[in-house]
Parts: sequence; structure tokens; C-alpha cells
Amino acid sequence: MQISEQIRYMIISNHYPVGTQLPSSRDLSEIFAVNRNTIKNAIDILANEGLVEARRGLGVFVVKNISDPGARVDLTEIANRAYTEAKHLGYSGIELLETLRLLVSNDTQNSNQGREQAFRYMVFVECNTPSLEVYKNEIETLIKVNVEPLLLSDLEKINDSVKMMLDNCECVVTTYTHLNYVRDLLKFIDKPIIAITAVPYIDLWMNTAKWSRDDRIGVVMVRKYGAECIVETFRDSKLKFNEILATGLDDPDMKKIVKGSDKLIVSSQAIDAVKKILTGDQEYVVYENHLDEAGLELIKKYLNVK
Repeated sequence: MQISEQIRYMIISNHYPVGTQLPSSRDLSEIFAVNRNTIKNAIDILANEGLVEARRGLGVFVVKNISDPGARVDLTEIANRAYTEAKHLGYSGIELLETLRLLVSNDTQNSNQGREQAFRYMVFVECNTPSLEVYKNEIETLIKVNVEPLLLSDLEKINDSVKMMLDNCECVVTTYTHLNYVRDLLKFIDKPIIAITAVPYIDLWMNTAKWSRDDRIGVVMVRKYGAECIVETFRDSKLKFNEILATGLDDPDMKKIVKGSDKLIVSSQAIDAVKKILTGDQEYVVYENHLDEAGLELIKKYLNVK
């Protein structure tokens, strides 16, 4: 549902216009390191809504943008979308109706919700302090919800204060780069873990798929650990470059790796530093690992805020 929700938003917002070829189900399963059936279900949801079409031997294509004039979504289509998603998750129509009844009932209690909102907060997990501060500030500014920031290192050795924070939060949010690691570290808590930046991940895949497999690729993030996560994604996929190396602004070998690479994947937080040492003929792609609109809408939808 998280993957389909983020792709849906980018189709509606025309980030992926009609005719755009998305990565295949196999490619997407490699990008997000999830089971192919999970991706198939996400694509099926979008296909049932008429947004994408899987063409045998060719791939998955965007076929309708529901923000276009004449393609307005009515309540029947919205209800059908909800019912389809519920069935994919194993819920019955009766359970969906009961949930909708509760949502409508809760929506009438605005005054109580207003008082409760002040005590709600989410936890955001990232691997480095600069990125963590950016995410925290963006979310608190755009969604008006309290964000408690945690570094990955805080989860590796959880103390009592971190445990209490996790026990009382609404949800834990992280990026797809760190999703599997965060899930492993937080097996003990019964909280939703929401992964954002699906769209930047897909964009990165689409932008680098045309590169030669013989190219020497350098991946540069603020921290080397973040770059290593991206490298592992590529090594486990069909985009197997002969040589792909991870580095970060915290890595003493960063300049050497950048200068020795034919092409580069650079995070938006590291690009200014990398530009200073690029040679004139090096091609690079900026990986926008920040809060994109699709991720923002996903958080708002989960927290039921406007």
C-alpha cells in the first residue's frame, strides 16, 4: 500500500505523465528489497484503478492521469480503490465498512482531535544528523506534527529514554535506504514503520538504467554507510555494474573515488562538496533523498492530518 500510494501520487501530480515506462515488478522488488508478490499487488492496485498497464514483454506504463480534465475521480472509483486495497490485504467488505463508519464518527469530534493532536508525535530515523534535521524541519513545517529525530546508531543500542519514545509514538518513519535495517532493529515494537522516498528511488533507477555496465560508478552520500545501502541495492539487482564503490563525506578516500569514477550518484546533501572536485567530463545523477511530495502525502494520510 505504501508503494502504490507514492507511485499513485506521482502519476496524479504528472511527475510520471501518460506514456512513462515504470520499472518492472522484478526491478521494483529489487529496488525496495521486498517480495515480488508485494510489488505485484502494488502494481495490480494501480492497474485496477486504470493508472498503469503491464504490457507483456515491454513493461509497465502509465496510461491515465486522473488529474486530467475529463478523468475526474468520482466517489464510486474512490470506494472501488479502497475496496480493492482492502481485499489485497485480506480484509472483508464488512470490515472496510466498519472502519469507514468509525472514521466518519471520529471526524465529527474535531474539538477532541484538536486537543489530542498536541500530544501526538512520530519518530524519524536517519543515518546522519544533517539529513535528520532537514527531514524533521520539513515535516514539522509542512504537516504540523511533532517529530522526534533518532539516528540509526540510537537504535543499535537502545536506552530507556529511546525505548519510551518508541513505545509512545504514533509511528516510525524512515527512508527506503534504511527500511530493512530499521525493521530488524525494531522487531520488538508494535508500531507501523512507514518508508518514504519511494519516488526518488524509482527516479534513480530510471536515470541510471541507461548507463553502460562497463562504467565505473561512484556513490557519494553524507555518510559512507548511506552510500553502501545504495550500492547493495544495485549489486542485488540486474543493474550489475562491473565496478560500483560507496563513499561519503566522512570517508578519507572520497576524493580518490570521485576522481576515479566514470559516473557518479550523489545525494542532494553531498553534491556541493562533490562539485568542487569533479572533472569536466564526469556525468552524475543527484539522488534527491529528501522528503518528496509523495512521501509527505503518505505521512499525512496515515496520521489523518491535512
